[in-house]
Formats: sequence, structure tokens, C-alpha cells
Amino acid sequence: MKQGKRQRSGKDPEVEEALNKWFKPVLDKGVRISGVILRSKAEEFAVRLGKPGFVATEGWLYRWKARHQIKAKRIHGEKSSADFEGAEFWVSTVLPQLLLEYTPENI
Repeated sequence: MKQGKRQRSGKDPEVEEALNKWFKPVLDKGVRISGVILRSKAEEFAVRLGKPGFVATEGWLYRWKARHQIKAKRIHGEKSSADFEGAEFWVSTVLPQLLLEYTPENI
């Protein structure tokens, strides 16, 4: 009898679940999401969930994508030249988080 591989969860399943719940609707809207954005959101969810020591490394992101069967897609042609929704999302969500890490005199 052949046994399949067992599904492993990450070390912080609550963070992974929160990221996955956020990710699916955004992806369904057609917004392209970079690894930087995914890592930033994961760390944001970790803080909200009371896990301040959580760090979303490249390795963590790679394994999270593998567990959820998420593949990177390259878009070519006209569609790839102007990603207004992605830019708007970055400016409204990621940029404010990045700016919190710096004092005004360092901006």
C-alpha cells in the first residue's frame, strides 16, 4: 500500500492562515502581489496575532508558497507595462508600513 506525503504546516499556522485569507481575494481581483508584499503582510499579521518574534524570511515565503501551491507568473506585453492596481495597493498598504520604520529626518 502506497502512502502519500503528509501535509505539513508551518511553525506559525495562524500567521499563514491569516495571510492566505488575505491573499486569495486580492489575487482574485487580479492584483499582482510581490514576495516583498507577502512578507510584509505576514509580518503585519504576526504582530496583530501577538507573535512579535516572527520573521518572514525568503525561505519561509518559499515554503508558504509551496504549501499553498502558489506559483509565480510572468506577465508579458501590454498587461505587464501598467499595473495600476498593484501600484495603488503598494502606495496605500506597503509604503506606509515602510515609512513607519524611518524617522522624518531619514526620509
